[in-house]
Amino acid sequence: MKSSLFALCASCDRGFGATTSQRSEVSSLLTSLSELSPTANPSYGVDDNLPDAPLRGLWRLVYTSALDVLSLGASPISTVGAIYQDARELPTIMNVIDQQPRVQSLFPSNFPQTVLRSEVTTRASIRTDTRVGLEFKALGVAPVEVLGLDAKFVPPLKLNFPKLPDSFQEAGYFEILYLDEDLLVIEQGQGGSAAGVFAATRVDDIS
Repeated sequence: MKSSLFALCASCDRGFGATTSQRSEVSSLLTSLSELSPTANPSYGVDDNLPDAPLRGLWRLVYTSALDVLSLGASPISTVGAIYQDARELPTIMNVIDQQPRVQSLFPSNFPQTVLRSEVTTRASIRTDTRVGLEFKALGVAPVEVLGLDAKFVPPLKLNFPKLPDSFQEAGYFEILYLDEDLLVIEQGQGGSAAGVFAATRVDDIS
């Protein structure tokens, strides 16, 4: 079932190019998978930075239905590269999005790349065995490469989010629908355009 999911997600470009039929098929597969999740307490260890926390790891997006992410693909200026959820240093969870100038797709594949990286830092907390709360801490934006040259020495533009009342913080969370050694499926619960399902596969490093 997972191999079918991965193949379908690749064919619809992580959801960015999905047809209505493909979205329905992915949704059906994810619903079936969620009933078979082998991890009974997937939020275990999130608060305490435990080394055996099931969620710990680096996860690369293979599919989403969230409009706030899918809308990035409609930009006339940039295309969307890799998207990660970095949960290697719990309780910090960082959402990472790489973007490239859309005009870059017109050049040969060996043309020097330009990559801009956005990072949203959150602090995670356990709500239930399957629900993880999120407190948004900061947003950072910085170039990774400029025409093929390493630009990581450029300090990021960083914005710290103000601390919100508890009633507002309660709105930020995700529900873990499926989790095993190489696949994570979550449903984001912020509401509005941020709501949606995310499927991600475990990887070793951000590339």
